[in-house]
Amino acid sequence: MDLQLVDQARTIPMLFRDNGHGVAASSPIGGGATASNTDQFIRDNFLREGVTNAGGVEVPGVRDLIDRAAASSSPDEAKSLYKQANKIVTDGLWQNIAVYADAAVTGFQKYVGGITQAFVDTDINSNILRGVFISQGKVAVTK
Repeated sequence: MDLQLVDQARTIPMLFRDNGHGVAASSPIGGGATASNTDQFIRDNFLREGVTNAGGVEVPGVRDLIDRAAASSSPDEAKSLYKQANKIVTDGLWQNIAVYADAAVTGFQKYVGGITQAFVDTDINSNILRGVFISQGKVAVTK
């Protein structure tokens, strides 16, 4: 492995060059698959055109399984197909190599409540703003 310290401003252009892909299978630290985004997570990380697959390396056999899972009318069938895709990734030791982490900064006024903070960097949950509120009279909110 050839580790290089580079200026943060150069990181993204280095990883995602040449039509969107760099020179190594890599992704930022953070995020992760949940039950609601398993399909997108696999596509982003393990298919050639995945947005977080900077090296453009495709895990053989995964595309067919997740395409079939996405088209399935049965949740149980889809679950089985996603498990098969996961087994290929796991057994083949395919993994993302986290090479950088973006800083995550969240700012809000003291009178904004209902904020949840992610375990790591940014929360990718589609319900991230559910329950967020501004107190009546803009009075400071206590946790």
